[in-house]
Order: sequence, then structure tokens, then C-alpha cells
Amino acid sequence: MRIKHVKIRNFRGIKALSWQVMGNFNCIIGPGDTCKTTILSALDFALSPRSILAFDDSDFFDQDVNHSIVIQVTLSDWDETREDVKRFFQESKFAQYKCGLADTGPLPEPAPGGPIAVSISLRVDKSLEPRWSVVRGRDEKEEQDRKPIYAADRATLGLSRIDIFSDFHFTWGRNTILRQGVRSAVDCYPSPFLCSLHASLTCDPPISPFPSLPVRRRMAKSAASLRASGPLSRSLSRGRSPSGQSFMWTTFFPLLSFIFSIQCQSTYLFFQ
Repeated sequence: MRIKHVKIRNFRGIKALSWQVMGNFNCIIGPGDTCKTTILSALDFALSPRSILAFDDSDFFDQDVNHSIVIQVTLSDWDETREDVKRFFQESKFAQYKCGLADTGPLPEPAPGGPIAVSISLRVDKSLEPRWSVVRGRDEKEEQDRKPIYAADRATLGLSRIDIFSDFHFTWGRNTILRQGVRSAVDCYPSPFLCSLHASLTCDPPISPFPSLPVRRRMAKSAASLRASGPLSRSLSRGRSPSGQSFMWTTFFPLLSFIFSIQCQSTYLFFQ
């Protein structure tokens, strides 16, 4: 999916913003304190698969809690062949909430021969409770026809924000770039190793298929203290622990590089 239109009202330093997103790559440039980061935060809050967001009075424009925060993001150009997209647009979910798209923003119904879109809205009123929903057309009033969208469904949108606090994406946690990349790699290259890796990560709780960092550190120290002879040294030189467990470094690091490169590409393409 690609972001096609962004509408923000009463969020931090933004009173009102309507942005028709064009092109394959967008760069927001401006002096400090002109709400560049606020726009990215708005996209993150509206589309990320988080069920809890903490808001306070300072998140409202001019700290006026009597005017609700509204962040509406309209997306289009999804791949109809993807299984997660098919599930997203099932009749029991959001098939009836597809909308149209014009230069000025979303339309209640698609125009004949025009693009088909889906519009996600985040509203926060003076109760400070965020509410996500899918709406048809512009989200102008509370009474508008809408359907709640929960974190599990927003995960289908595939948003990932990369910034100075991105260490989380190099873990096996839920919705990280690394984990999403493994899922994508399994679809493209269903090798036994990738399928086994994906199965380990989808367990509840997830099981990491690789030794933890403290274990690797201890094993590295042990290897450094060994003499360069004997069966134990030969075992380590083949990339195995003293117990015979394979590290699979020759597979893991190329895979990690591949996953990060393809996911970064899709991440940057998403902000369009």
C-alpha cells in the first residue's frame, strides 16, 4: 500500500494540514520547529499496530482539548494477490469501506474508472483515548459512518518508522522489520531453513533460533582460550559450539542483510 493523502487537524503544532502525496519518494525539508517530525509522528500514530498510545493536553494544538485531534491517512495501490490484503478486505472486515480518491482527499464512493482507496482515521478527544477507524470519505464529524480498526488489522498496512530509536527493529519482537522480513522472505524463497525460522518466530511465545548474545560472548571467550589443535578446536573452527550446535553464521548474516535491505526498501516506499 502507498500513502496518497494525509489530513491532520489540531495535532501539536499543526492546526490544519491537507497533503496530497505524490511521486515515488518524498522528502520533507524546512527549518527547525516547523512540524516536520510532527507529520511523521502523525503517520506513525495513525497507522502503526499499537493498541496503546499516551496523549496529554500538550498534544492538542494550542492545548485546546475542546477540538479533537484528527489524523486521517488515505492509502491506495495495494496488491490484491497478497493473502493478508485479501483478509483485510473480507466482507466481514473492510470490504464495504473502500472509498474513492481525488486531489483534495478521499471520496465517499470511488469514481467510475477512478482509484480505489481505504482511509484510516485516528481521533483523540478530551478524554485522551485514541480511537482508530476506517471511514468512507473525509472524517469531518463524529457521527460519520465508520468501523473500528484494531492493531492486528493495522499491522497489515506494513508501516515501519526508522529513526534514531530503531534498535527495536533488530529484535525478533512482534511487527519488527526483521520479523516482517523473514515473513516476506518465506513467501519469496520457501527454503527449509527460512520456514523453520518463521515457525520458531510464530510460536507463542516466540522462540529465537539463535544463541543469545551472552551465550555467544561466553562461547567466543572459550574459543579464544583454546589451543589451535585437538577435536574441540576443529569443531569450533567448523562454526559449531562444543556441544555440536551449529551457529549457521554463513546463512544467518547474508539472510539478515537481505531481509533488512528489502524491508528498508518497502518502508521508504510506503511513505509516499
